[in-house]
Amino acid sequence: MDDYRAQMSQLNEVQQQRDQLTAKVTVRKCVTVTVNADGQVIETAFASRVEDLSYSEIAKAVTEAAQQAAAEVMRKSMELLAPLYENNAQLPKLSDFLPEIDEAGMAPGSASWGTALNGDVVDGSDAGTRPGRSGGVTDSSW
Repeated sequence: MDDYRAQMSQLNEVQQQRDQLTAKVTVRKCVTVTVNADGQVIETAFASRVEDLSYSEIAKAVTEAAQQAAAEVMRKSMELLAPLYENNAQLPKLSDFLPEIDEAGMAPGSASWGTALNGDVVDGSDAGTRPGRSGGVTDSSW
């Protein structure tokens, strides 16, 4: 539980850091685009040299700068999250605490999957029907 609490604390800290992330990219020395942590453009600026570009060149430069900035902020996010992924891989799994619960035992069709309250095993093969009832969801009596 202490490991879990520590990881949750680390997750909160990383989330706050991620929320503050931005990336700023300048293209053709005259078009600068800044994006937030979600890759959304939050600022676009033009230097005086932008007058030397045609409208289509400006548009292309804005698009290129926005794409590069979004890629950069994504890279920064992944770098920030990497330690969390590493820690998560080291944490114990539920089956470490409860050996009777394993992936095979929780799979549809296994004997332990879907044991009804009355002890009947429900394996999903009768999907759409209930014990004591005939027909399924396509039955006209619905």
